[in-house]
Parts: sequence; C-alpha cells; structure tokens
Amino acid sequence: MLEMLPPADLEDLTTFVLRQPTRKQRLLARVWGRLDYAAQLAVNGVQEEECGPVVFLEAQPEGGSFNWTKALSPQAQAELTRLREDGHRVEELKRSWIIRSSPEVIRSTQLFRTLPHEIGHWVDYLEKVERPAGQRPHDYDRLYGHFFARPNEERETFAHRYADEQLAQLKSRGLIPFDPLIPGS
Repeated sequence: MLEMLPPADLEDLTTFVLRQPTRKQRLLARVWGRLDYAAQLAVNGVQEEECGPVVFLEAQPEGGSFNWTKALSPQAQAELTRLREDGHRVEELKRSWIIRSSPEVIRSTQLFRTLPHEIGHWVDYLEKVERPAGQRPHDYDRLYGHFFARPNEERETFAHRYADEQLAQLKSRGLIPFDPLIPGS
C-alpha cells in the first residue's frame, strides 16, 4: 500500500508500528490507528532516541464487536457511515449501535482507509509546517503553533479528504483492493 502512495507524501515518515493496545486502552479510547508527529519508542523496555513521525496501527480483536452510544456527534455519525461502507455490520439497538467486524473487514479498514488517513495527517503537517519551515527555519515555532491551534475537525477533514482522493485514484487504476500477501491472513 505504501508503495502506491506518492513518495513525497511519505517524506521523513519511515516508522510504522503494529501495536497491541491494552484492554483498558481499547475500552477508553478505541482507535484504528494514529499518527505521532514526534514519537519516542521503547524497545524491550529501553527508551530509544526520538525517531520522528510514527504511524501506529492498533490491533483489533478478530471477529470482535463494540458498542457506540446513539448520541453521536456529526463526526462520529460520519465514521459510522464509513464503517458501514467498509463492510462492518452495524446494528441498531435500543440505546446504542453495535458494530461487528470480521477479520477481512478489519484488514480493509486499516489498510485501505486508516493507513491513508494517518498519512493524510502527515501530509497536512508537511504542507503547513515542515516544508514552509525548511525555507524559513525561524518560522518553525509559529507554524507549529498555528498547525495545532487549528480545530481538530479541520485536521480530520484534511486527512479524510486525502485518504478519499488517494483511494479513488488507486481504485480507478485497479490497484486496490488487493488480496492479502499471505493467503488466509
């Protein structure tokens, strides 16, 4: 998937972590993936040097399900629609939605939507902070502050748009979806 995206969009983004969240993390803040703009990783309990931007993809329980309250924000409603479009079974209960996910649908969501979405966050940062600061290093702090002062909704909109545009191009060229590289996974 990474080979199909524009190389300039992956500038300085070299670390991708497949992560197993704890049960508590999954209950409190369930996510498919996230971007850390300046991560510092620990390997075998030893703190490593700062390694820069990192995309984390969070493991999901095979054949799992999760509940969402019916009181959804507009962003959460849009995410529920995206989950349906990905192929997750979304059932309406009296006070909540239950989302059921097969391994194939989880793979599709993470590979064809979450990964490009997180890279979209990086492209947004590159365009608004890193590249302009490369030409004007003295402006870095101001650009950085401006970037994170933007509403989260604006940053999410950019990342969703980036992922949608990239996926539309790849689909039109017949490059995605593609079968698992390892059969049965």
